[in-house]
Amino acid sequence: MIASTRPLSALALFWAALALAATPVAPPAAPADLKAQPVEETYFGTKVTDRFRFIEAKDASTLAWMKRQGDYSRALFDSIPPRAAYLTKMSAFSGAFGIVNSTQVGGSRVFYLERKPGADVFNLVVRESSGAKRTLVDTAALIKAAHGVPQAIDYFAPSRDGVRVAVGISAGGSEASSLSVLDVGSGRTLAGPIDRAQFASPSWLDDNAQLFFLRLQEVKAGAKPSDKYLNSGNWFWDLKNPPLQVVGASAG
Repeated sequence: MIASTRPLSALALFWAALALAATPVAPPAAPADLKAQPVEETYFGTKVTDRFRFIEAKDASTLAWMKRQGDYSRALFDSIPPRAAYLTKMSAFSGAFGIVNSTQVGGSRVFYLERKPGADVFNLVVRESSGAKRTLVDTAALIKAAHGVPQAIDYFAPSRDGVRVAVGISAGGSEASSLSVLDVGSGRTLAGPIDRAQFASPSWLDDNAQLFFLRLQEVKAGAKPSDKYLNSGNWFWDLKNPPLQVVGASAG
């Protein structure tokens, strides 16, 4: 029989290391289960019981239970002897090479997100037809300017001629994107940022100078945080004036 030369997966290596651990560590005791509080409702003649609806309220006892579960999970993972060495080795391996994704074309330019070797974040990069490339959005620089608050590029959309690019950036892992438009040649911000642009999906017009995008509604005082996802609208932006909602519940 010919032995397979295919490398073991990361998961297989992990379990192999676990099996070879010389000194097993007893896992921590699991926290008590959360007691159900059934709520029964009838939908079109069918009774439906939701045993844990109260979790949605996120009261103090529920949050405390969630924290205990988190602490238990962390302690359980930390009790696996080879895990620390495994993570160190895998982190060094995965950080040793760069990653490119989300490639898009605008005119003769190619735009993409790039994480350089050893970096934790992706930058927005443009490659010219000559082969020369430039960083348009340096995420590490944004983090430094924000005094260490994490920043992330959520999406980008170059105009059809590649002269401008719309970029959504969020802070602190919030995914609450703010939308800006950059001049690709100079890297200068032409317009923005515009808030409430989490799922903006910018769409450029044929003139390459105006666009449509989706925008979440502004949440009123006292409303639930999740209400921001209701009644989103389609907005028009000429990059010279504030954007105008053209479709949606609040459109004039």
